[in-house]
Amino acid sequence: MPQTLDKYLQRGNKNNNTPPRNNNTPKRPRSSPEEGSGREKRANKMGNGNDDALLVKFSTLLDTKMSNLATKDDITVIRTEIQSLREENNLLRKEVAELKTAAEHRDRRVEFLEMNARRNNLVLRGLTVRQGDNLQDVVQKFFTEVLKIDQEIEIDSAWLIAGSQGVGVRGAMVIVTLQHNRDKWLIIGKTHCLRGTDYNVSQDFPPTMRTRISKLLRIRAELRKKSPGAVCRLRSDKLMVGQEAFVWDDKSGLKASRSKAPVSCIGAVNLSPLISSLLGENGAVGPVHDAEKSAGVLIVCLLLMIHCVDRKLICAV
Repeated sequence: MPQTLDKYLQRGNKNNNTPPRNNNTPKRPRSSPEEGSGREKRANKMGNGNDDALLVKFSTLLDTKMSNLATKDDITVIRTEIQSLREENNLLRKEVAELKTAAEHRDRRVEFLEMNARRNNLVLRGLTVRQGDNLQDVVQKFFTEVLKIDQEIEIDSAWLIAGSQGVGVRGAMVIVTLQHNRDKWLIIGKTHCLRGTDYNVSQDFPPTMRTRISKLLRIRAELRKKSPGAVCRLRSDKLMVGQEAFVWDDKSGLKASRSKAPVSCIGAVNLSPLISSLLGENGAVGPVHDAEKSAGVLIVCLLLMIHCVDRKLICAV
């Protein structure tokens, strides 16, 4: 068996006519290290030039875009201005609050002085005044015949209210100034004789006080309607319920006279709907004095200044 394999291999070598490999193919010449480094230098030089130009363009673009942006110094200046505006805003708010407080004190003082000037005045409604009548004689006759006052009442002055029904028509409104305050209370004590008639006698209050009294009268009517047994009466601009006094405030509504706390219920009567309705009404207060107009204009100007400061703060931020 080994001899047969050797003969087969020898026969195969004799019949193998495969041509030998041609090793004479020209080889590509290799570049020298110096030539390779030159090409790399030229490529690097071209690449560096493009990168530098791109960086220059990018830097120019950034400078153009950021030229309108705020710098650190600008932000510092803005912060300083905002702080000064805030301080000025707080100062203006404080001044406005002080002006409001001063205006409230002044209004109370003016009302007190006006009430003192009207302390001997009475408002008479329902009188009949004819053409040519002496108004004081008409009033004196009313005191004697209607109110049943025996003694003579000393009248200082009397005048017809503009806007009443006028001369010759029953229902005229007359303001009477008496010489003595005791006569005023004597007449008020006789007003029970006017029940069931068209006549009416009341004190002459300042416009602001009349507004408060009208609201207290509506509250009193609501109390009497929902609690018939409640003892409530009006004294000047105070509503007396039992021994407790209540006053009206245009900002917070009904308040207890002593504690100054807002009140929504008296006893078991809920007055919240009525108080809300009264707060929503705009009562006519009458003519405003020049001093009140000046103070009002000043307050409006200060509020406008505060509004402008707030707008500046928003724009700065």
